[in-house]
Order: sequence, then C-alpha cells, then structure tokens
Amino acid sequence: MPRSDPSHGGIPVRFGTVNAGTSPQRHPQRGGAGAHPSGSKPVSSGTPSRDGNAGTGTGAGAVKDAFPGLSRYDPRLLLSHAIRSEGASADIYRGASAMAMAGNGFLGEKLMLLSREEMKHGIILDRLFHRLFPGEGIPDPGSLPLPPIPSIPDIGKKRVIEVIELAMGAELAARDYYISLKDLFGEDPVTSRVLGYLADMELGHYRMLEHEHTSGILGEEFDPVMRDL
Repeated sequence: MPRSDPSHGGIPVRFGTVNAGTSPQRHPQRGGAGAHPSGSKPVSSGTPSRDGNAGTGTGAGAVKDAFPGLSRYDPRLLLSHAIRSEGASADIYRGASAMAMAGNGFLGEKLMLLSREEMKHGIILDRLFHRLFPGEGIPDPGSLPLPPIPSIPDIGKKRVIEVIELAMGAELAARDYYISLKDLFGEDPVTSRVLGYLADMELGHYRMLEHEHTSGILGEEFDPVMRDL
C-alpha cells in the first residue's frame, strides 16, 4: 500500500525501506545482457518492435515490471539516474545529428530535435525531483544499472543507421523505466501524469527512429541502383 512519508515531501510512494547505500542484487539489462558494473554500458543493439497506446504510459508492448528491483533503491537516486540518462541521450543525438548532416540534412535535423526533447525531459525530471523532495539537492546516482546510462563508444566510427539501431533499444528501455517509476511513485496524480507522459514520449521517439531506420535501409539498398541509372 502507498505510504505518505514526510521525507518524501508528503507524496505517496510505494517504496519499502530504502537508503542511498543499499546494494541490492543487480538485475540483467533487458534483452538478456548483464548489467555493467559501472552502470554505464553501451546500449544493446537490435531493432525491437513494440506497440503502445499514446496517452496511457503503457500499451500492449510495454513491460510494466521490466525493472522489478527498483523498489529497493532510494527514490531520489532513481530520479537522479533518469535525469542523467536524459542528458546522456541528448549528447548521443547531438553527435548523431552532426554525423548525419553531411549526407542527410533532414535526418540530421530530426536527430537534433530528439536531442532537444531529451534535454527538455531532463528539465521536467529536475522540476519533478524538487517537487517531491523540496530543498534537497539532486544526488549522484552512482552505479544504478536499471537501465544503464546510454553510451555509444566511438560513435564517430559508426554508420548513422547503426547509431539509430542502438538508440531504438535505449528508447524502449527508457519507456519501460518510466512505466516502472510511475507504478512505484504511487498515487500522486501529478507524478503519475508526468512519468506517463515521459513514457509516451520515449515510445514516440522509438517510432520516429524506427521509421528513419527503415528509410535508411531502403536508401542504402537503392543507392547502387541510382548509381547505375
């Protein structure tokens, strides 16, 4: 049952006893890969396909219990982890945009749009944190592995379509993370709506990337035909 804890700003939450120093069992990253000890691991590749229902923060493809160990962590760290993840995602999209601009300005602009949206998500989460925990500073999340902070090593050496594939997996992981947080933070309607909105936005990002991925594959297949015309 939700409880209203004065240390949580009076907001009902579904956490048990937690503290910042807890080190619960690490859960594997979605897709079967083990969680990286540092909490910062290259995003798993692949192009999973899922459906969802806009406006709900869930949907047929959502994995509501994708991160069952979250309740063992201090909720401040969980939000801090999300804020850091959004910043890392913004940096990845900014780098991918610069890579794409040379060959496909339209795609480069779309990726820059995603970068700006991830920055906005970070701002939203920052405001949510201070609403839930007024007067507190945002802590360093440390090595929470659920999900790992987005990271694409040597991004400049990859094809843009490879970066898109990696980003697609990260967007689905982020969507599942926000759905799990929405459940954990209990019955506060503002928090629930914010986290549901973010989950829907991440699914929207995935769908945009899925479209660009399909277009990119078709373009690569069509390029040799164009050269022979």
